[in-house]
Amino acid sequence: MCLLVIGVDAHPELPLVVAANRDEYFDRETEAAGFWKDAPHVLAGRDLKGGGTWLGVTRTGRFAALTNYRDPASRRPSAPSRGKLVSDFLTGNQSAESYLAALRARAAEYNGFNFVVGSLPSLRCYSNVNGEKTVLDPGIHGLSNHLLDTTWPKVRRGVEGVREALADFRLPTCPTKLWRSGISDLRFAGRQTRPQQEGGGMGLLLGHADRLVETIFHVLEDSESAPDEELPNTGVPFEVEKRLSPILVNMGRYGTRCSTVVLVDRQGNVRFVERTRDPTGAVASTVGHAFTIESTGEND
Repeated sequence: MCLLVIGVDAHPELPLVVAANRDEYFDRETEAAGFWKDAPHVLAGRDLKGGGTWLGVTRTGRFAALTNYRDPASRRPSAPSRGKLVSDFLTGNQSAESYLAALRARAAEYNGFNFVVGSLPSLRCYSNVNGEKTVLDPGIHGLSNHLLDTTWPKVRRGVEGVREALADFRLPTCPTKLWRSGISDLRFAGRQTRPQQEGGGMGLLLGHADRLVETIFHVLEDSESAPDEELPNTGVPFEVEKRLSPILVNMGRYGTRCSTVVLVDRQGNVRFVERTRDPTGAVASTVGHAFTIESTGEND
């Protein structure tokens, strides 16, 4: 994951909004987001090489996402896969606090990372680069390949874009009609916005919530490079830094593999949409899921 924008209580009806882009090599085998056969409560994409994932949520409201910290001089090829940190939390039952406490003892084994974890909508961010854990306070937070809320141009544009999208979003007077209880899955290709419904219909997919999802995807499709004077210096050549600076990265063999939008309302209804791209940057497919968080009494 190379851009993660998280809105915590940034909208009256939506305590959590997540917008994310995953940048990766296109030849790294990946499975699109879905409920895992070996862990049916987990909804996430899957890195078939490392076995982990970059972002996911569970039916019980557990959430985790990870970005790499860009520092090529310190990268160790033999380090364990950071994506396993995400999948291990999602498939486990430890609270975020206890999971992070155990992780601290072995965090130095991994290449640099930022790890966002918790039970929706309560989230924390931990980095093994500075060793700090931060509770995500109300507001819109941005994270790329540096530390939380570092104002890289892509982070700044992503945060502002999501803020504007939420400012323009209003639910009708009966918002529960937009959020269907239970689990309902939808798969559709390309840029369709009115796909054929499966499983008897899904109000959340259509209408107001669907328009918000599309607006946020538009933010995640920003391919504008940062001005030269605003480029960070992360240890890669200048031209590479320039090509990595847009929200949507397209470098041929490497680029934005998928974009994800997650919405959670105050009744615990979740809308999860993932849009994948091919090496040309064109949309290849979109997968959507909606469900209501199951109450477990879990407390982070």
